[in-house]
Amino acid sequence: MKKRPTRFETKTLALRLYSGPAEDGAFAGYAAVFDEPDADGEIISPGAFAESLRIRHVVPLLFNHNPLEPIGLADCFEDDRGLGIEGTLNLELQRGHELRSLMKPVSYTHLR
Repeated sequence: MKKRPTRFETKTLALRLYSGPAEDGAFAGYAAVFDEPDADGEIISPGAFAESLRIRHVVPLLFNHNPLEPIGLADCFEDDRGLGIEGTLNLELQRGHELRSLMKPVSYTHLR
């Protein structure tokens, strides 16, 4: 029997920063907030990420979800607010510097 390839759904997430980006590329924020419509109009319920986080909570940061373009690492967690991430951009990469620069002007949403 031939296995069908796994299909992944890619979502648009608006990262809501509450810290950073620091000089070393560290930042923290929420990749998803519960009970609020996301960019696609979907509402994410508490517990939506619990099973995935039990399997793995440290994940690579990928530029545009491309596994060939890792740009750092993030530790993910779920709390009462949503899916939080504490990440670090790899500043040895030109793309890491560019993304850090683009994150700077973001007005921080104080969620914590």
